[in-house]
Amino acid sequence: GDLKEEEMNLLYNHPKIKCLVSFAHGEGFGRPLLEASTVGLPIICSNWSGPVDFLNKDLSLLVNGVLETVPKKATWKDIIIPESKWFTVDEHEAFTAFSDTYENLNLIKEKAKKLMRINREKYSLEKMAKEFLMIIDRYIPSETKLKLPKLNKISSKETSSKIKLPRLKKI
Repeated sequence: GDLKEEEMNLLYNHPKIKCLVSFAHGEGFGRPLLEASTVGLPIICSNWSGPVDFLNKDLSLLVNGVLETVPKKATWKDIIIPESKWFTVDEHEAFTAFSDTYENLNLIKEKAKKLMRINREKYSLEKMAKEFLMIIDRYIPSETKLKLPKLNKISSKETSSKIKLPRLKKI
């Protein structure tokens, strides 16, 4: 189900939660991963797709793997077509990432705190709004002024003699 913001925050900051793990086959952006990084939660995830844009390979655990054709049973008409490929993590690397996190949790947490400071600065509401406006400005033309031809002024006498308006009947 859907979690409220407060409930998500409790999950990201719960003392029993040691890291966020995501071995998604492909991720457009990965908002939960970014959110987890902004609270300093260590992250183990696929070294593929959207999250690699904001997860630093030195400060998070990115697990390599291979692109494979999507299994036939996972295809979905007009969404995941039979020719699609998805990312599958290397199980040995995933195991190593889990072991490293367990054995070196304090070091992994320190790296996560560094990533937290970077992502809080880079993805602040102010920075994202500025970035958004720059994108909009690139694609929306600036205000243009219309140059209309100069019109001759018509006197009220000329207008009244040329235009015959119907008379209104009194009720």
